[in-house]
Amino acid sequence: MIAMAMTVYDGFASLILQPIVGAIFSVIVTVFVLIVASPLLLPKIWPLWRRIWLIPLLLVPVSWLLMILSWYPYRITVYDDVLMTDVQSFQPELVITGYLLLLFAILYQPKIAISKSKRWW
Repeated sequence: MIAMAMTVYDGFASLILQPIVGAIFSVIVTVFVLIVASPLLLPKIWPLWRRIWLIPLLLVPVSWLLMILSWYPYRITVYDDVLMTDVQSFQPELVITGYLLLLFAILYQPKIAISKSKRWW
């Protein structure tokens, strides 16, 4: 989805390829977040994480705010060699941080239990 948002539309090929690249990027980042934050699933740590369930819940609006702020007050101007003009773009640090926080908050929200067990897995 970041690939779609941060590139310029240049025809039918990008209409087809950008969602595919965005989906591949999302799968890779989701696996990365699952691996990096997997210590939260350890039996000694998971009960503590379940008690502070409000933190991941509060990360969702914070991540949305970061992604909104990346465009409205903090957009940047870059020079596009192909178009030979200046193009306004997102602030990449804010977009990527907001995206990673949103994935983390959704993946590790203890109140969203997939099964009847106390853990996801």
